[in-house]
Amino acid sequence: MNTSPQLAKLHAFLFAHSDAVPVASAAVFVGCTPDELAGVVAELQAWLQDSGVEVLQTNDNLQLVVDKAIGLELQKNLRGEQLQLSPALLEVLAIVAHAQPISRGEIDEIRGVGSDQALRNLQALGLVEPSKERHATSTPATYITTASFLRRMGIRSLKEITQA
Repeated sequence: MNTSPQLAKLHAFLFAHSDAVPVASAAVFVGCTPDELAGVVAELQAWLQDSGVEVLQTNDNLQLVVDKAIGLELQKNLRGEQLQLSPALLEVLAIVAHAQPISRGEIDEIRGVGSDQALRNLQALGLVEPSKERHATSTPATYITTASFLRRMGIRSLKEITQA
């Protein structure tokens, strides 16, 4: 299959970055607008179909990741870090995943106990992060899940969480 120069540039750009990259940065590198990049992303996803690799798009970021089905097989075979979360961490993570963006106060209200340490631990594990969207400096920080959370949980999109 012949590839367009933009597709080749986007593929190389995502391949060179091990972490998620902002859509805006990818668009600048490829030489198009973020809206035009959506078409290039779709073209890349079609080109990568059945290759074992796919483009993950979350929170205005893009990343090349192992295909979900193959990723599950790899997890069984790789000897690596196993993510073990305590019940408290799982509870906070589930709340953030379903209600994001959500403030610590709202999480505390749902749980009935403080969540400071749990949020710090989830941030250290790279599963949640403060949202960049704040409506005013006086509003409390809110938390969202990360692309790492989606990868580790085998989720392609946040829409899958709300459909469950």
